[in-house]
Amino acid sequence: MPTVLDVERLRFTFRDDWLRVVKWDDSPTYRTGIEKVKGELDGQRESTKAMDLVGLHRTEGLFLIEAKDFRPTRGPGGARPNASPYGGRWQKLPLEIALKTRDTLAGLVGWGVLNTRVRDEILVGYVMEAPSLPIHVIACVLEERRSTEPEAKLSIRRKTLEKDIQTKLNWVDRKVRLIDPFRDPPPHLPGVTVVSLPASSTRAGP
Repeated sequence: MPTVLDVERLRFTFRDDWLRVVKWDDSPTYRTGIEKVKGELDGQRESTKAMDLVGLHRTEGLFLIEAKDFRPTRGPGGARPNASPYGGRWQKLPLEIALKTRDTLAGLVGWGVLNTRVRDEILVGYVMEAPSLPIHVIACVLEERRSTEPEAKLSIRRKTLEKDIQTKLNWVDRKVRLIDPFRDPPPHLPGVTVVSLPASSTRAGP
């Protein structure tokens, strides 16, 4: 049976060739594990970070997926631009995704070291076999081309962003891709379909 999970304004449907897929930041494995590492240090609030989705594909390996929807919000009054990319959030994405990857892998490895049975044991077991097995980091970033921006400039900007993310993650054996699921079909996310949701629709999945 396919697994259906919603992140932001996107619905991801994973076919049966995915052995396990979870919303990592909502999973008990995360909530009862590394998520507890938080508090104040030297006057600054510290906490762990989490990728949106973690999934194990039958043949392609482990996928860590982060979804960012920077498209305008559309309603009766027309389109309202998303302020995040214009407020500097775009430039911070490589570090944000790298930190989320670090903490997500650490959370999975932590359970493996403890050798404690958890619901997501199949994900934990896979990571403990690293570095011989592939890990895919997928930044699923959606945006609309700005009216004054040529398509070629958008392409260059996205390639630069992808390279910056790859540079931040050169410490781990991984395959890093920046995709827009409506522009970049599989094989980056094999057996996955993505559709847009109304702003009021959400589904947590199993």
